[in-house]
Amino acid sequence: ARVQAFQLLDSGNVPGAAEAFQGEYTRLRTMDENDRAKAAADPAAPRKSRGVEPLEYDSDRPESIEMAWCLYGLARCALENSPSEPEAADQILGALRDKRRKNVIDKEPNLK
Repeated sequence: ARVQAFQLLDSGNVPGAAEAFQGEYTRLRTMDENDRAKAAADPAAPRKSRGVEPLEYDSDRPESIEMAWCLYGLARCALENSPSEPEAADQILGALRDKRRKNVIDKEPNLK
């Protein structure tokens, strides 16, 4: 799905690419069968769940790298949109640079 989304972007179909990247990112997030992000954020959750990393920061899962690529694609879409949205791109890139995602990015040198 990522390859097709980048092809849409390269062909100038920015809205189609943005929709594809967002859809894939959302699909990957729902793969987190234990909903680790929600469990870690829930104040009523048992203590041992609080230290659990959400799927998007788990460098051992290939889905995490795909999610990072989707964020990169969304940032490109924001910049190539008409009119350009540099603030949105900066916000997305900030999420991509999140220190919790460092190990994911380190495993994919092309994202650096």
